[in-house]
Amino acid sequence: MTQIQFSLAQLAETLGAELRGDAQKVIYAVATLQDATSDQLSFLANAQYRKHLDDSQAG
Repeated sequence: MTQIQFSLAQLAETLGAELRGDAQKVIYAVATLQDATSDQLSFLANAQYRKHLDDSQAG
């Protein structure tokens, strides 16, 4: 299985997002707020999961 990776700079450019942080940091996967590690991206799409933001290790 091929692993796809993106730098935060690449992701921000593709998404038209404002980058805050290390532009060279590499992201390898997307995971839930609860399960994400520092090299994974996560997002909040439902307010009921807001309680997990402070403890999330997402990169």
